[in-house]
Amino acid sequence: MKASDMEFLSNSLSFDQTWLENEFSSPELITYKSILELYISNLIGCLGGNNPKEDILSCFNLKVESIKDERLYEVFDSMRHAFTSYASGGLYDLYIYQSNESWYPKIVLKSELKPNDILDLPSKLVIYRGCNGIELATGKYGQSWSTNFEVAEEFAYQHYNSQSWYKKENRCILKASVSRCDVFFSRQNHHEKEVSVNTEKLINVQKT
Repeated sequence: MKASDMEFLSNSLSFDQTWLENEFSSPELITYKSILELYISNLIGCLGGNNPKEDILSCFNLKVESIKDERLYEVFDSMRHAFTSYASGGLYDLYIYQSNESWYPKIVLKSELKPNDILDLPSKLVIYRGCNGIELATGKYGQSWSTNFEVAEEFAYQHYNSQSWYKKENRCILKASVSRCDVFFSRQNHHEKEVSVNTEKLINVQKT
């Protein structure tokens, strides 16, 4: 991928650069790597037009006409969705409307995302995350947590149970503490009570 494209994805869209490179080099997608990189370059170009959402859709429709591989189509469609969200409302819309039930670019916040209600949080808060147990084993945690245990429980055992990759025995609920100054985003008026945190600053992570 062109260095300028990767820089834009990383800095403007907050895509996880290492994760994306690993995905495009995976056995499922390595054959299509050059096609995907060209598609992304075209999508970035669409953002500079007068009607970016229409241009993104046209680019997607043109590219998928000849796609037969389901995985490749899924990646193309997810990228279409991500870029359309960004075109609609910048990084804020891209972040809050991301879809993680199937393949989707991994978004990692590096700084505070506004608007938010971080100032309404206590100086130190207890947070929960429903996830795969591999996160606790490796210490590589996702950014999205909740201040509500029941929400984390739902994400652990209900939200993804229709997905082919879901295995209940691999799921768990994590509990941790974090300082308010290490929170990048908060939406406590939303039913998910979401907080996005600097995972390097998590305190006393444990399985509940």
